Formats: sequence, C-alpha cells, structure tokens
Amino acid sequence: LCDDGGLPLEGLLVGVLPGEGEEVLREERIPPDSRQHRICGLKPDSTYRFVLAASNALGTSRWSVASATERTLVGRPAAPASALLLLTSNQGMKPEVELDVIAGDGTGGRPLRGFRVLLYREGVEEPVERGLTTEMSAGKQGRIVHCWKARLERGGRHTAKIWAENSEGMQSEPAEVSLDVTESPSRPLFAPRWAEEPIMVLGPSAECSVLGEEGERSSSLRVMLFWHDRPDTCDGGSWDLANAEVDVFAHHRLKGLVACVALATAVRAARLEVVLPVDVPMALELHARRALLSSGGPGGHVVSEPLFLELGQAPGQAP
Repeated sequence: LCDDGGLPLEGLLVGVLPGEGEEVLREERIPPDSRQHRICGLKPDSTYRFVLAASNALGTSRWSVASATERTLVGRPAAPASALLLLTSNQGMKPEVELDVIAGDGTGGRPLRGFRVLLYREGVEEPVERGLTTEMSAGKQGRIVHCWKARLERGGRHTAKIWAENSEGMQSEPAEVSLDVTESPSRPLFAPRWAEEPIMVLGPSAECSVLGEEGERSSSLRVMLFWHDRPDTCDGGSWDLANAEVDVFAHHRLKGLVACVALATAVRAARLEVVLPVDVPMALELHARRALLSSGGPGGHVVSEPLFLELGQAPGQAP
C-alpha cells in the first residue's frame, strides 16, 4: 500500500469483476497481512478481473486498478440429477433396455455433449454394452430427458454407470442405476394368423333330433368345419395352428336377444363337427390362441384376430 492513512489497517477487500464491465460481482474480506487468497465458486470457462481496497478505523479506500483478465478452466459437468433404466421389449423378443437421464445443474462451462454409458451384467467384468446418449425429448417440468437404448443378449441383473460429458470432454462423477431383466424365450412368438380362405364348411351330414332344456325336441344338422392358418415366416419362426388352440362360438338371435354360445374350446385339431339348429341364421366366431412361456412358467396367451363365418337359412352351404 502506498498510504495507510496514518492508522493501522483493519482489513483488505477483494472485489471480483467480470472480464468486461466495471460492476463488482462480489466482495470478500481478508486479514490485512494476507499475501494470497483463494476465491471459490467462479464459473468455469469464464473471464474475470480482480481489485483490492483497504480499510482502517476511518473507512474504506477506493478500489485499486483492476488486474489483468484471467480465464477460468473448463470444469466438470454436474453428475446426473436422475437416471431410470427401463425394460422396453415385448415378451418373446430379446430384452431391450432404455436409459432415461436428466442432467444436473452445471455443464462445466461448455455445452453438454451427452451421457457416457457403460452397461454391466452381474458376474461379467467387461461391459456388455457401451455408448453415448444421442436422443433427447421433453420431460416433466420442461426438463430435457436424454435417452439411450441397447438390445441385450440375455437377462440377469444389469447396472448402468453414467457420466455427463461436455463438449470439452470433461466428465462428471459417475452415477449408477440397476435393473433385473427376466430371461425371455429364445424364439419369438407371434399370434396365429388366418389364411385368405381360412375355413371350409361341409354338410349337413345328417339330421338328428336334439332334446332341449325344457324337454322339447328340435331338429338339428351336423356340420363339419375345416380350417387352416396363413403360412408365414417371421424372424426365423414359421407359425401355424399346430401348437394353437381354437375356440368356436355361435351368435344367434333368441327371443329378440342376440345370444352367444360356446360350441367348443381349446380345439387342437384342424377340424370340428358341430350341431346347428335348422333354419336359424347365425354367425360363428373362431379364435386361435397360443400359450406363452416364461422362465417362471405360463405367461399368458397370444390370440389371433377373430374369424367370423355367417350362416344363413342353409347351414350346409358356404357363405
């Protein structure tokens, strides 16, 4: 100091200025005998200048001449604020996972390039998948969600390690998220599909007398149904009705109401003989379904589109 004003110094003030401009952004008081001082909380990849002032019992001096402009280093981006690992594939397909990441508050002074991802399977040292998020979408509260997807060769417990990375290549502290992926069947399963001309009606083969619920007898006709599927090959699997079950329902009008009656369920053969009333218009509805299997046992069914067959006054004639 050139002049202490004739009184002992009580302290020094450090002022922080932007690289361009004269407004003091912040002040920090330090002891009068200090020869160096660390200033924390500056923005990365930004320019600043610094000034000093001294104070005694009578007051504080003016600011000194500003220092040369200094640029802070590019910093590390903040770690992800949140990360979610989801299973997105359908049953019967190879498992696919999707990682959704929301960035933290800081990018280290440079634009965020994305999130570096390493995906590990439990018991395997090397990552089974790796990559950088490339897709972005709008999330809740206006926050940007960064997405990454990967197809897995097998199930098991998977852990994703995630680093935010800016355009300078600086990376954040890692974040981790885990997911248990259930083993899927190695062969994809699809619902049965009917052929262009899927069904043939033969008959009536004979007329018979059927006893009703109230004891009255009515005439009925025996009709033979034959069906086949649409031959097709999907992802290496050729699907037919050999392993499917067919349910057959009849819709007809009874006392002013439309009734639905199950004629047969879980039919495994490609043919079925049914008994139909004489001169009663009706429609037959057929569904083919195939069971799904998972690692824990039965996993539901896949069902075909319904097949409808209208029968008029003469059930023995094809529509």
